[in-house]
Amino acid sequence: FFLPPGILFFYGFARLWARARHHRAWTDLSHLGGGQDSLTRRYHLRTARWQEVLGHLFLVFGMAANGVLLAWALHWWKA
Repeated sequence: FFLPPGILFFYGFARLWARARHHRAWTDLSHLGGGQDSLTRRYHLRTARWQEVLGHLFLVFGMAANGVLLAWALHWWKA
C-alpha cells in the first residue's frame, strides 16, 4: 500500500530491458558466426529495439506517476 505507483512501471522497465539485452546478445553472437541467418538476426534486432522503446516508456510513465503523486501530496500537505 505504501509503495509508490511507479514501482510497477519500473519493474516492467527492468524486465523489458533484460529481454532486450538477451536479444542484443543473440544478434551479437550471430555476427560472430553462430549460424543464424539474416532473417533471424533482423528479428532479434527489431525485437530488442521495440522492447527498449517500450521499456523506456514504462520508465517515463512510472516517473511521471510518482511526480504527480508527489505534487499532489505536497499541495495537500501545504494546504
